[in-house]
Amino acid sequence: MISIIISGHGNFASGLYSAMKLISGEFENVSFFDFVEGKTSDDMDSFYNETIKNYKSDVQDIVILADLAGGTPFNRAVTMSLIDEKIKVVSGTNLPMLVTAVMSRDLYSHDNIDEFVENLLLEGKGGIETFKLKEKTKQEDIEEGI
Repeated sequence: MISIIISGHGNFASGLYSAMKLISGEFENVSFFDFVEGKTSDDMDSFYNETIKNYKSDVQDIVILADLAGGTPFNRAVTMSLIDEKIKVVSGTNLPMLVTAVMSRDLYSHDNIDEFVENLLLEGKGGIETFKLKEKTKQEDIEEGI
């Protein structure tokens, strides 16, 4: 199984986690860390270390989904990934990416973890859209009936 850690500035991580639960339900081996005012890098490192230690007995890989490349949550996660090759780090996390992660992770194994991460990137990018009103075509204007 692939475990997931969501991390970000402010209440980004807990907000995504809450939204994911509303859409997809509760999942095992999904946790989050909010890097809020008053928290330090050491607090984050302790959380990562403890969570990863707890997950190790149940999982093959851990994916840390961070909010912003270059930010503290991302940088600390990258440091962890340099120590343990089973940890993958993704930035730019959004809700479509997270929902895909929790819903599809059982389809992947350690042998195709890179494919899992690539799929998350595609879903995250694909979830970014702008609303455009379509013009009705003649066919859509015709009402069905007798």
